[in-house]
Amino acid sequence: MLKKAVVIGDKETVIAFRMVGVKGYEVRNSEEMLSTLKKLIREAHDEIGVILLSEDFIEPIKDEVGKIQLSVSGRIVISRLPGRTPQASRLNVQDLLKKALGVG
Repeated sequence: MLKKAVVIGDKETVIAFRMVGVKGYEVRNSEEMLSTLKKLIREAHDEIGVILLSEDFIEPIKDEVGKIQLSVSGRIVISRLPGRTPQASRLNVQDLLKKALGVG
């Protein structure tokens, strides 16, 4: 069974990933991100292979995200996306997905 990639992040990030066919979950803060991440792991873990998290919301929940990463290691890849700050490098969505899925 082919597993899917999903993205959890701000509205703009979710829209960008939807444009290339990746399902997205829009959140407004770190707490919503953590809640959505836990729900996806609990409810859709058999369908998801990669979860991409917008870096803008990770800092306050990085310890919890780290624990979740360890608990799903080998089954689901959880990776950070660069933030939307001016210092953030330009995001090439296709290259990032290829890398996360191990095909590029």
